Amino acid sequence: MSSDAEYAREVAEEEGAWGFVIYRCTYKSDDEWSRFLQILNATVREALEAEDEVEDEGYVGLMDTLDWSVQEDLELEGARKHEVRRRFRQWASENSGSNSCRGKFCIMVDQACVDATLSAPAPPQYDREGKAFVYIIDKAWRQKYADGSYAADEADSQASEGKEPADEGFPPVDGCRMDDVGWMKLAITHVAPRAFSVLEEPGWEGTYHRPPATVKP
Repeated sequence: MSSDAEYAREVAEEEGAWGFVIYRCTYKSDDEWSRFLQILNATVREALEAEDEVEDEGYVGLMDTLDWSVQEDLELEGARKHEVRRRFRQWASENSGSNSCRGKFCIMVDQACVDATLSAPAPPQYDREGKAFVYIIDKAWRQKYADGSYAADEADSQASEGKEPADEGFPPVDGCRMDDVGWMKLAITHVAPRAFSVLEEPGWEGTYHRPPATVKP
């Protein structure tokens, strides 16, 4: 893979679009939501422009094929991550033409993400400390149980199947004591094209850091 932006270009050429699907899980303010998306898009544009300064490949044109496919539903207000994962699995099954990271990982945005983003330095300033963040969710993750089995696709919450969740000795995150909790806090500065690329290679295992750390891969 020659560059992060080149991977995005390859996906766009094969699938017609690139970028993660976003699940909006806060409906406090449409104005704040619009500002959040503006900052996210401006940050992606700056990242593409930076790659153009090195390779001069016209990567900024990828903004034309960037598609967040924002999923909006008032029932998602305050939704937990396993509910977003369940919905994303359904989306992915209905959009089976996506074999890239677009069909493997999604972004979840709640009010904490919006608040952090609106209070952090925004383009043309650079958020060096990674204060602005989103959640990136792994579609393939499943809750592990004490007997070594895993939850089924449609039942990955700890309460499912009446089994005792596995305890791998880690502090609870959303009640999960596994090392891999199936999601990360991802700095907005590294959402795209960076995370979109590295989640393909080296993949989730090579990128994952357990919350509450904010990842800047």
